[in-house]
Parts: sequence; structure tokens; C-alpha cells
Amino acid sequence: MIVWGVNGEWAKLNHGPDPYEGVYLRGEIQRWRSLNGINVQYVQWNGEARAYIPVFAPRRVIALRVAYEAANPDAGSNPIPFDRLPASVDDYRFLAFHGSQFLDQQIGVAQVEYRWLVLKSLQMFALAQIGEVAPSQRLMRMDDIHESYGGGLRYYGPAGGWVRMQIETGAQGPNFDLLIGRGF
Repeated sequence: MIVWGVNGEWAKLNHGPDPYEGVYLRGEIQRWRSLNGINVQYVQWNGEARAYIPVFAPRRVIALRVAYEAANPDAGSNPIPFDRLPASVDDYRFLAFHGSQFLDQQIGVAQVEYRWLVLKSLQMFALAQIGEVAPSQRLMRMDDIHESYGGGLRYYGPAGGWVRMQIETGAQGPNFDLLIGRGF
């Protein structure tokens, strides 16, 4: 496969390792074309928007995140291989569901968190998330969404990394996570 594309990001956030006010936008578009005669050609794009809204003080924040990815084959192309389809992993993970069991040509995730500071760099949070996959944008329906609800503790380190201990629940029952890294 050969791939080319463009990406970009823009942010207007407060200074510091843990945002409590502002907006972050990111987008990417890529063109994929097979070189070995299997005739797979498609455009893949993804985008993410985040917003952080303080609730009367910087130590209480509503954090919002919406992410979407699509892989649209060209007319006359063979189907996109399953391992290249958008899947419910990493940035698109459905929190209360196990593994990458959801994949299709379109995937979307929306998440809201209410965070409040309990100690220096330690926050508690409550979260709600919805996610959906579908073969096309017009087939994404609210009736088919996958819901996750939960909460936990979030530690934000001085260098910008975080550790999250959280429990979520959804249609598959409760799920416990220990997450380490950077991000939302």
C-alpha cells in the first residue's frame, strides 16, 4: 500500500499540563492505494474536538470530547481489508466493552467528564460515553449506540503524563481500567 495525506491541529488552552479551559481540534485525511494488484483504494479521515469548561473554578471542569474516523472506498475498489477498518481501540475505544470487537467503515465516540480536584494533581471524575460503528454515515443511528458510564481517580503528573483508575459499566457489565499515558 502507498499512502499520502495531510494533518493538522489547533488549540487554545490554558497553560499547564492539565487543561481546565479552552478548545483543541485535530484532523487528518489520507489517501490509500494498493500496489500489488488487489485493487484497494480508499480515503481515510479522522478528526477530534475537545473542550474544557471550568465550573465556577479551575478545580472543577467539564471535559468534552468527540472523535470520528471514516474509511470510504473508491467506486470500483475491492473491500477494505478488515485490519485497516476503523476499530474501537485507542482513541475510539468503547470504555465498557472488551477489546476491539467493533469495527466498520465509520466509527464515532463522544465522551463527557466532570472532574474535580481532591488533592494537588489528583482528581475524581464521573464520565458518560457513547460510541457507534456503521458501514456508512447515514446508517449511524442513536438507536444503536453503545453506552458507557463510570468514574474514578485521575492523577496528572508534572511532566504532563497521567494515570487513571476507572470503572465503567455498560451492556457487557462492569469493567475496570488502569490507564497510563497522555491524552484527554
